[in-house]
Amino acid sequence: MPQAATSSTRLDLAPVLPRRQFLAGLAAGALLPACQTQAEAQWVLGQTSNMNWLLRAYIPGVYLKLQLQLAQQYLPPLQLQVLEGWTSALFQLPAQLAGQTLAAQLRANDQTLGTARRIQLPVAAPASEHTLYIGSCLQKLGWFGREPILASIVADARQQPNPAMLWLGDHLYFAPDDLSQAGTMCRAYQRQRQHAALAELLTAMPNYAIWDDHDFGLNDADSSAPSAKLSAQVFPLMWANPPSPTPYFALQLGQVRLLFTDNRSARRGRSAPAYQRQLFGEAQLAWLHQQLLQRDVAHTLLLGGSQWWVGAPGEEGWSHAAAEQQRWRERLLQQPPASRLLYMSGDRHHSAEFTRQFGQEVVHELTTSALTSPPDPEQTGYGATQLRQFYAENNYLRVQIRGAALSWQWFGANGQPLGPVTTR
Repeated sequence: MPQAATSSTRLDLAPVLPRRQFLAGLAAGALLPACQTQAEAQWVLGQTSNMNWLLRAYIPGVYLKLQLQLAQQYLPPLQLQVLEGWTSALFQLPAQLAGQTLAAQLRANDQTLGTARRIQLPVAAPASEHTLYIGSCLQKLGWFGREPILASIVADARQQPNPAMLWLGDHLYFAPDDLSQAGTMCRAYQRQRQHAALAELLTAMPNYAIWDDHDFGLNDADSSAPSAKLSAQVFPLMWANPPSPTPYFALQLGQVRLLFTDNRSARRGRSAPAYQRQLFGEAQLAWLHQQLLQRDVAHTLLLGGSQWWVGAPGEEGWSHAAAEQQRWRERLLQQPPASRLLYMSGDRHHSAEFTRQFGQEVVHELTTSALTSPPDPEQTGYGATQLRQFYAENNYLRVQIRGAALSWQWFGANGQPLGPVTTR
């Protein structure tokens, strides 16, 4: 069982020192010498809607008075939680640090923990311009030699305004032994993130993540999975998502709203009677619809792990909960979205752009997968769609936001374009 420590969800916490003094000390100071323990932290970078940075660190051991040391400055955590011998802390840094290279280190009881981590923050850019890198299915790093794709994403992101990485599930693949306790799940994350290319990506730009079956439990896991409660405890402590009371959350970037969904916590799968099957549950769908009715953006990206509109018989997707899917369509017909809606999904180990028509209604979806997993070339389930692009190789999707304009393009493992730029 987790041991409760301190927790806060405030996003406006100021640094320990006034901001000007904090930045001056960071620029001029050096890391203070101290004894080091052997514990090494894992790091993930995030960001809030007001462009302040979030930095997640988790480390084996129990440290109830953990601080982040940056040069000669010391920051307390926004959140601090201890879980079965692991400590996870979320820190907030001011937006003005954009473009700087930090030496981040954890400190507890007047001792530094492990070695300092070099983090190069993206440079400042206009708030109307953003670049999103989207992918899923990060399987068996080191087995297939496909890790150059991670370095390709980082290299491109260094050249783009306000980059961010969006993970659409299956960031790691739990083995049965990993799911017995929260501590073993934490160790599974630690093992994977020791890979240098992944560690670099997780701190090169803000990362936002949702889960799918393999990082929620075993294959096709739903709300009945024995690991469901453990996953709900562990997953938030491994990422730097903006603090949220639910696994689903919203984020606005310029003229685009991102809706990150949870298709596992309320999921009733194909073992349930057809009329009882669901992926999201009524509470989440009502929240999603309210988000779509807001008129302050030009585009909304609806992000999910499983495909939304492809009915592949042997694959997971919303078509297996047809009654819930139909209710969603009826809701949107009664009160249409106030912005242009684009569905995005992972899971299938290939990438595709397609539209599907229901009477006068046309839905538009981009599936983007797989980052390092073995690709799947099967085009099952696309018979009822207009298939515009299809890529059966390791790839990632780059979405660019420029004011009210949205464009996207897929890239292969070495950063080579796979198809044309599409603009809407």
